[in-house]
Amino acid sequence: MAPPRDVWEALQRCLELPRRWVVPIAVLALVSTVHVGRKEGSWEFAFGVGSITATLVALAWLPALLSVIALTGGKIKTSAGEASTGGLLDFFKSLPPGEREAPLAALAAAAENVEATGPVARRPQARRVRQEAEEAIASAAGGPHQVEERLTELAQRYDNLRAHTPPGPDRTRAMTQIAAAARGYARATTVTAARWFDSGGEGARIVGLAAIQAAPSPRDLDRVVDAISHSKSAFEQFQALRSADALAPGLDAAGRTALCRAISGQIAEVETSEKRITPADQSRWAYAHDLLRRYCKDQPPAAT
Repeated sequence: MAPPRDVWEALQRCLELPRRWVVPIAVLALVSTVHVGRKEGSWEFAFGVGSITATLVALAWLPALLSVIALTGGKIKTSAGEASTGGLLDFFKSLPPGEREAPLAALAAAAENVEATGPVARRPQARRVRQEAEEAIASAAGGPHQVEERLTELAQRYDNLRAHTPPGPDRTRAMTQIAAAARGYARATTVTAARWFDSGGEGARIVGLAAIQAAPSPRDLDRVVDAISHSKSAFEQFQALRSADALAPGLDAAGRTALCRAISGQIAEVETSEKRITPADQSRWAYAHDLLRRYCKDQPPAAT
């Protein structure tokens, strides 16, 4: 997606609410206005807006709120005080364990976009927010068996999204949240990236890349290179670049050379059968060039 041309376009994007998020919440909000009681042997129905309805309506705006907070550096001043990512984290951590994943994954996903391609000055803060959100997911993960079950469900959800949802911002947002949740669960226990990535399924590969991002190890270099050079989708390639960013600081000279060649070997002005990082997708284009600038200044160019 191309970067916004001005502040008004940026705000417009922030206020775009995903239908898959809004519709279920709108239904719940409508149901919450109906109050059922029994009086003198008969049922009575009344309508009214209470605190539950107000909470649900506010929740519908959560994706927009997260985007605005990300753009403004983590804080919004309001008449009631100051909204911040820290305050959101505290609230989400207070939820029952089974209800934390969705809002925390949404928060981590919003922060991830700023961390990867946002203003340089905001990236460290975005990284802290993302990591704290993922650690909060990990804190409610349960034991290794529960983590394995949840990662399997996330991989299946990713495959279903790819198969049944048309491409667009809603699908990308949902897939980003799946990757964020998988990173959170991978932090909770030892998750072997090879076991997931090498299985071959697209969703399993995303879980494997998430595990690499959560606990980068040089032994996973070949998997990251493969995901960059032979990605199953644009989204997988972006997550592979995220994995490269996590992996590069711990690599020796030979490993970093292999990683740099994989990235530069995918860059082209126009997408071809071999090269897929082009100006048409500014998220990957800008991120790949940023990685080359940070890690590959002294590396030889990719073979042509």
